[in-house]
Amino acid sequence: MAATRFGRLQWIELALVASLTLAAVWFFFLRTDDASRVRARLREAVEFAEKQPKGSGFNLQNVGASHTVGDFFTEQTDVEISGESRGDVYTLAAESRAQVISSYFLLRPLLASLSVSLAEIDVTFADDSHKTAAVKCSAMATGVTVNGDHYREGRLISAEMVLDDGEWRFRSLRADPVVSFFTEADGAQ
Repeated sequence: MAATRFGRLQWIELALVASLTLAAVWFFFLRTDDASRVRARLREAVEFAEKQPKGSGFNLQNVGASHTVGDFFTEQTDVEISGESRGDVYTLAAESRAQVISSYFLLRPLLASLSVSLAEIDVTFADDSHKTAAVKCSAMATGVTVNGDHYREGRLISAEMVLDDGEWRFRSLRADPVVSFFTEADGAQ
């Protein structure tokens, strides 16, 4: 009888050790921290902004994706993207989710393709509640306009993201140009 009781204690100890081991593996290796969630949401926003070349004609996939662009921004937001194209200085500004969506629908048809890569994504939190994050990173955008002009542009991104209804959204977004290369369809720079 004593051997059976000892056997039960061994199984209980083994189950306890296995549970603690699984909890430690999850905590140190598998869980997603808040900074990783912010980075993932930023990358998700970039994926929605990208546009893959599909030849000429109507691309239903890109139109469907554009309907979700507003999901990445708070209702009241502050977006400022400035730059220079062919010697003309421009600034795109939006103060609301509706303005962001409107600008997106106006600008997207001008591009045949757009690819964006992010680097050096730095996320810091305003306080211990982790509900507001300051994000800084560099971005490289490469694409082709519908006129066939090629461009490559480096930007510094500064953003404030807030946790809103369980999703990270941009409260503010600023994209400042660092370097820009533009090649016209005929090859002139």
